[in-house]
Amino acid sequence: MRLASFILRDMETILGQWEAFALTLLPAAANMKSLALRDHAQQILEAVAKDLSTSQTKEAQREKSMGRAPQRKIVVEPCFDRFLVELRHRVVTESD
Repeated sequence: MRLASFILRDMETILGQWEAFALTLLPAAANMKSLALRDHAQQILEAVAKDLSTSQTKEAQREKSMGRAPQRKIVVEPCFDRFLVELRHRVVTESD
């Protein structure tokens, strides 16, 4: 079985283990609920599985193995984008 297939097939088991590990990160995890402990874990695993399933040239493989993977545009979710705008506003306002 390919690693990407394993990740997708056993996603819930992997997420359960992720959460169990996150619970050990004290004191930060002491009062966190399941959703917070799994913070973006599913999206990360899905992205890894997708990347593993994407064909690439020998040159691309070599470049990635040397830490020179192509840069990808980061997509910022609208709610996070609003958070950044608000944070910038507060920083500017508080510094005046």
